[in-house]
Amino acid sequence: MAMKKSLSMSRLPVKTSTSTTPRSSSRKTAPFTPPLSSSSDLSETSSSYPSQLLHNAQVATTTLVRVLRNAGFSILVGWLFGYCYTTGNVASGQPPAEQSYESFVAANGAWFHIVYSCTMVVMYAVRLTFEKFVIHSKHHEPTSAEPTSRSLSLARCSCKLLWAMTPHLAFSTAAEVVGCYMLIKYMPPSGRKYKPAMYMNSFWSNFVVVSAEFCTRNICNNETVRGLARRQLRESAQQTAHGGNSKHRHARRRYSWRSSIRRFLVIYLRALPGVVSSLIAIVYVHSISLFASIDHQSELMAFAVGSIALKLTLQEVAKRHLLSTKVPLPRRIMIVLVSTPTVLVDTQVRMLLMRLQNVTISVLGSALLALAEISVRAFKSLMVHREVHHLLKKRIVPVFEKARRRGTDSETRNELQAKRRSTMSPRPSTDEMDARRQRHLVVHAAEIYADMYAEYMAMGCSYAIMLFFWDHPQYQFVSGAVNKPEATRRLHQLIIFSFQVGVEVIVDFLACNVEVLQGVDFGSFDQNDPFLTFFMAILAFANVSISAGLYIHS
Repeated sequence: MAMKKSLSMSRLPVKTSTSTTPRSSSRKTAPFTPPLSSSSDLSETSSSYPSQLLHNAQVATTTLVRVLRNAGFSILVGWLFGYCYTTGNVASGQPPAEQSYESFVAANGAWFHIVYSCTMVVMYAVRLTFEKFVIHSKHHEPTSAEPTSRSLSLARCSCKLLWAMTPHLAFSTAAEVVGCYMLIKYMPPSGRKYKPAMYMNSFWSNFVVVSAEFCTRNICNNETVRGLARRQLRESAQQTAHGGNSKHRHARRRYSWRSSIRRFLVIYLRALPGVVSSLIAIVYVHSISLFASIDHQSELMAFAVGSIALKLTLQEVAKRHLLSTKVPLPRRIMIVLVSTPTVLVDTQVRMLLMRLQNVTISVLGSALLALAEISVRAFKSLMVHREVHHLLKKRIVPVFEKARRRGTDSETRNELQAKRRSTMSPRPSTDEMDARRQRHLVVHAAEIYADMYAEYMAMGCSYAIMLFFWDHPQYQFVSGAVNKPEATRRLHQLIIFSFQVGVEVIVDFLACNVEVLQGVDFGSFDQNDPFLTFFMAILAFANVSISAGLYIHS
């Protein structure tokens, strides 16, 4: 019996090696058969090529129309508040030319902070409309074990969130208006060129965003069905861990304000990437405004190259941050992170092109910007296409390389079991590779959409700034075009604006066709998202306010 057992064990490696080799080779060729093209596939592809081009053109046209429609609404908001920034302190009853510098700047800060706070309340209240709120009845107890719940309208959610944010808004508004007024009043005139009011607006606007997020989470955790269920599970787990100790419950109630501060700081740290990105863009455009007398082609080229390099760097940093997160972020957050620096930087570039007194240089600069944009977009699409194919190959090849290296005739029974486990274990890594590949495509589509959105917003906001602030007594625009008549100057700006929009439409249409052909799915996110449209309108408003703070007289 021992001799038969040893003979059977000696035959086992040879038998499994001869049987597993053709099986592994067949598995190796199967996953790579779809990328290979046969003659029938090529004939079918050539016959459907015109229909594919027509489909790509339809997708590009639909995407471009939605971008223009949503960007048009944001531009209208920017124009509206651009006019508001020309009025200054309305309560003083004086025309803008007779208002003091500190009064005019403090009034603009109040304009920004009040409007921005109201829009943040409404925008975050939209999230509460999807929740079920617990209704505590005083007259009778509910018949079932489940609490009575119902949804609330947007108006009631806004009122609830506004009541919760009242201490935050009162503190930030007082600090914004009073602090800005006192700082500028007692600051030496030589320090006004550093625009402290603009940076105060940026700081307190970020504070309002974090406060809105903090209060929204508190309402969800304490007043909604889903939040209360999570809270009960968490408290029951804590009581089980501490053995139902009453001292622990008392200490938790006593030090709840510390946990609130800690949660507020955690939310602020999570919002820090967007804050840093926008702050870098603001510092850049502030530096450019100090040296805004660019009249030569070499200076214009250097400024355009530097602006494009900064914009691409911020976009790439935001993109890598989105790809490195363990939990995929919502697509709206992707678009927000990418579009914010693009709008702030491109507005100054477009505005500079309108300020040049030479129409030829302005048209040439706009054409070069369009050429650079389509080249960069084609290069990005090519790189994403290569990364996706690299991930597609990487998910399969290492599995069968390990199987070949371990498929020797000297394997024991334990090694065979380890081999089976190794061939079965790559399934989670394959799913992870698929998720990474899909995330690359989604982030790239969101990046392209945000870039198109931001370009049109930058052009519209730059034209609004030139229209409202050019000859305003409280704003300064250093330019050599003062010797031109008013009608000639406005016609010059309108021609440059129309040329920029026309060239951008052609560039986006051609680039969208190429990107759809390379596999970019613009339908992977909701292009009609109300949250996204609302936020882009707020971004246009903030963009105009930042430019108002940059070009105010110092």
